[in-house]
Amino acid sequence: MNQKKTVLKAFGGISGIALLIVAWVLVSKFISWDRQESGAAIGTLAEELGLTFKSNGKSLHVAQGYINDVRVTIKTTYEGTHGSSSDNTVRTLLMLSVPYSPPGRIEASSWRQSITETWSEQERVITGDASFDQDVYVVGPPDIMLAHLDADARKAISAATAKGWGLKESSIWEWRENGHIHDKDHLRSLMNIGLSAALASRMKGDIVAALRERAKTDPESGVRAAASSLLDSKALLLKLKTEQDASETDAYYANMSKKFSEKSKVLKEAREKKQTEYQAQKEEIRADYNKALEILRIEHEAHEAERQVRSEKILEKFNQSLGNSSMSTAQRVAEFKKASDNLATERKAQNAKYRANQTELRENYRRRLNSIEQ
Repeated sequence: MNQKKTVLKAFGGISGIALLIVAWVLVSKFISWDRQESGAAIGTLAEELGLTFKSNGKSLHVAQGYINDVRVTIKTTYEGTHGSSSDNTVRTLLMLSVPYSPPGRIEASSWRQSITETWSEQERVITGDASFDQDVYVVGPPDIMLAHLDADARKAISAATAKGWGLKESSIWEWRENGHIHDKDHLRSLMNIGLSAALASRMKGDIVAALRERAKTDPESGVRAAASSLLDSKALLLKLKTEQDASETDAYYANMSKKFSEKSKVLKEAREKKQTEYQAQKEEIRADYNKALEILRIEHEAHEAERQVRSEKILEKFNQSLGNSSMSTAQRVAEFKKASDNLATERKAQNAKYRANQTELRENYRRRLNSIEQ
């Protein structure tokens, strides 16, 4: 009986349990609504764009097809940044497979690239456009990448990377965000931004001619200087001397793309290894935190149980004193009240200490997580 009362008390009584049930029902309804709205948004957009739509009827939906020669994919998935599925986070993913895209990697600049650069033999491409170079991180064959990045392409790419788009390996532009998205118009807007960047940056033609155009007509003096430097380089001069027709240019393009793909594979493996190590550290920190919380909880419950025993003894002593004629009723009540008040004060102090210890554990947990993310 005491155990049942303790359970009810822990949940705030019958009303507390009722509130928990109501909360669980509301959360379940929200999750169901969230999934349905996401499927409706993707399905409607797929119909408007002429894509094929499929859904498992729950949280996973996918739309695929072509817009001209661009393969488009819109889907919800459990895949992580590197294709893993180690958690239960649903993500919304947009993908554009675009022919003749730059043979490299393009994404928004962040602190992580300072670590990534130490793994890669590929150096960052500096276009000479100061604003673009500050906001966008480009890796790949410098001459080919700059040939793709004229003023219009840089403007479109800056807008796209600011929204989360990036060019990954194999000519695939990608955008992802945690959770479901219900707004079909928001998805369409994101798709248009990514498609604009992908189409503006692709190029099927002579790399040398494109670099000459950058060197002559680009509105940014830094880009003109970078293009001129590439044109004057020994490797490119040799290429110019031996170039006979467009087929040699295509062969050069294919060869450089192959080399970059091989180096990108090494980079990807290094990133995945780093991610695996990070996840292992994160799980270890989480396990330590949960273990410390459990020890703290057990100690707190032991104190509570000990106080419960003392409370029952105080009550028992009071009941026994009722038969003691040497003490007045007022004395018995005063003694009982004093003992009860002391116990209540002790319990309040112990609860405050318990909450403070919980807060300290949480702060230490966050500090440890931050230390491995920096």
